[in-house]
Amino acid sequence: MRHTVVLSFLVLISGCSGHLVGAAGPQPFPAIPTSGGTVTLEPGVYNCPASLPSGTHVIGHGAIVPQELLQDDFAPIANRLPVPEVRIVCPSGLTLKDVNDMEVSGVIFDFERGGGMVLDGVTYSKFEMALAHSITALTLTTNDGNTFSDTFPRLTIYDTQTGILMKGVNSKAV
Repeated sequence: MRHTVVLSFLVLISGCSGHLVGAAGPQPFPAIPTSGGTVTLEPGVYNCPASLPSGTHVIGHGAIVPQELLQDDFAPIANRLPVPEVRIVCPSGLTLKDVNDMEVSGVIFDFERGGGMVLDGVTYSKFEMALAHSITALTLTTNDGNTFSDTFPRLTIYDTQTGILMKGVNSKAV
């Protein structure tokens, strides 16, 4: 009991008590140089970046299972304690196009019932994340390049109309 109280207090004072956005709204997403780099996000809610350049590693210090999923009737085990989340709010979706050497881990992309994530010509990248509240959670496609050597060690998809859509747009017979 004592450990639970201490942990609850630490979660409360660290601002990790769920994904509700305060009156000030989401925090701005940190600036990323065009050459990429590592961005570490502490638990909280962030605005969606316009894009992510090659070589970007977004590392979130949060769970990739949305709090609302844990409180669902399907998995009511965690509703006693808030789970730290790094939630990136992208109501218009997020497209990563013609990039490589990406890593996204420990974050939840919340599309607020719109958009989704599109990986168009993304190579040599790793994704451990959640995609929530979208029309199509993840679209894998290539309009004018290649898509290969991407890994998804952990991918949580929650509350979407379509989970993963694979479009081989650039597959031409030779």
